[in-house]
Amino acid sequence: MTQEKYYFENPKSSIRSLTEDEIEAAIADYENGVKISEICQKYPKVKVSSFYKQLPYKLNQEKCEYCNNQIYTKVRKNGYGNDLAKLCIYCNHDYTKNCNCEQCFHNTNVALEEKRKELQIVWKNFYTEYYNLNYTLNDISIFDEIYLVLLIQSYKGTFENTLDFSYFKQLKFQVHASSHEYYSVINNLIDRKILIPNIYYFDSYDYIYSSEPSLPTINSTKINWIPNIIKTSGTLLSVSELDKILKERTYSVEDKKILWREVYWSEIKSYINDQSNKYLKMVIDDQTIEQVVDGLQPTFPLSKAYNLIYIAINASHRYMQDYSKNERKVNSYFRNKMNELILRYQDHKNLKDYNRLLYIELSYFNQYVLKNILKQENAYFYLSTDKILDNPIVG
Repeated sequence: MTQEKYYFENPKSSIRSLTEDEIEAAIADYENGVKISEICQKYPKVKVSSFYKQLPYKLNQEKCEYCNNQIYTKVRKNGYGNDLAKLCIYCNHDYTKNCNCEQCFHNTNVALEEKRKELQIVWKNFYTEYYNLNYTLNDISIFDEIYLVLLIQSYKGTFENTLDFSYFKQLKFQVHASSHEYYSVINNLIDRKILIPNIYYFDSYDYIYSSEPSLPTINSTKINWIPNIIKTSGTLLSVSELDKILKERTYSVEDKKILWREVYWSEIKSYINDQSNKYLKMVIDDQTIEQVVDGLQPTFPLSKAYNLIYIAINASHRYMQDYSKNERKVNSYFRNKMNELILRYQDHKNLKDYNRLLYIELSYFNQYVLKNILKQENAYFYLSTDKILDNPIVG
């Protein structure tokens, strides 16, 4: 079959109206760097707009590496190298690395599949070695347990027994959008290998990451996570099984003391931070807060503790105005003032209850503990520790 000498990608190319000699001359001029405006002056029928796209491919003696038809070649666009652009008009092979002809598409998929199989072997070997130690329920803390329940509630994936963290970022992991509170929790559980990737979900070479140089960077939105906690039989607990066990778990008085301490401490810390930022414009350090909590928690409900903190913050503000704005000295004064107030109001006489500031957020952890374990979701703020632990009121 006779092939046309020229092939125009743009069938409406104004260059088609030229004679064969004029076409050759126009191509030669362009190749030699003659300005497009000058070429168009020479051939008035030729339009300046998109001049390069109007230039034709020219039949070449070279045969297509796939279909064995003669290919067409075209001078490269000025500034894009000296080699000719190539095109087979029969199978659409264009000889570029981004060629999307049927054969190149097939070859790319074959190469990807081979790479995937090779890397899958590397991944499975790494997975077996790196995640070879499992936890039992006795190995994880009460805090781990509660956060696992919360994560299961929030991030249970499309696949029933996996967790899906959208847009969450952990080192080089890129997992899923999560709250600030969950950010460090997910980090921690992954770092400690309490949560591990689901090995069976890996289905493409670019979906995994590890510190091993032989493995590529992962797009973890394609990875789901599973708990690395085993049953007595030695097999891993599924997400659903773990969720059921943790929700049905009973908590001892000692467990509740630990959890109430965490709730109480975080509520006191949040209020002190709020008031010190507002009035002192400085930070009350965590060591001071720990000592304050030690003095308050045994006898003072949070509502009355907030009253004492408010008094001590205001006294510290006056101390700053009269004596010193040194942060260490202000912390020491605040701590001493709190100790004085705790002794003075041990019997709570003439000490009013303050209400909780609604703009201070209650963490997801504390919400779960108060509602599901301590059963004090509504009343907790006005109850002393002994009533929290000994006389639970269903909220």
